[in-house]
Amino acid sequence: MAGWERRHLIVLVVGFSASLLASSTFVTLFAHWAQIVQQILIVFLLPTTATVIDVGVRSLQRRQLLVADAMTPDPALQSIVFWILLFLIGVHLMVLTVLLGVRAVQPWASRAVVMLGGLTLIAIGNLLPRARPNVALGLRTSRTLADRRLWMPLHRMAGYMCVGVGIVTVLMTAFLSGPIVAALWGGISLASAVIMFAYYQKLTVAARSSRGR
Repeated sequence: MAGWERRHLIVLVVGFSASLLASSTFVTLFAHWAQIVQQILIVFLLPTTATVIDVGVRSLQRRQLLVADAMTPDPALQSIVFWILLFLIGVHLMVLTVLLGVRAVQPWASRAVVMLGGLTLIAIGNLLPRARPNVALGLRTSRTLADRRLWMPLHRMAGYMCVGVGIVTVLMTAFLSGPIVAALWGGISLASAVIMFAYYQKLTVAARSSRGR
């Protein structure tokens, strides 16, 4: 088993183990069947989602490696997936502690989840410039997948934007209140999306001009 596979497995095992431990307290076996199903879905939703993402990305990357006749998966892509799994399981653990009524966690749980999201964006932003063209993650269009010269600068810019939004998210969460954080984060995210679209159009026009010469 490769090192990245082991890391992913550990994170998923932690998530499912926490679900099993919590289910013995949280799931009421003598409740109505619909309530039992609802409780089980709540307890196992995020670990299951993380597993589906991990398996899906592996499957897509395996197909790409077969088509390209390559041997090794992209380490940057695997690290991005790891951070996504870590974020989902981190949120999952926080949700479980709140549902189980741990009073010490409840006052700052929502703020911690947002801050974890900001840290995840920073980590992913640092990895995006190193990610190779792939069909699993990234800004995937027919043009970016076909032209590495378009993919690389676009994802370098996307990395800068993710790091910037992540840092702002962490700082806002640490020093501002919830409603203000939500409003500012929405505005920053929208501005980032507009900048990325404009930069993509600029790179596309430049690529067309260079081919036309």
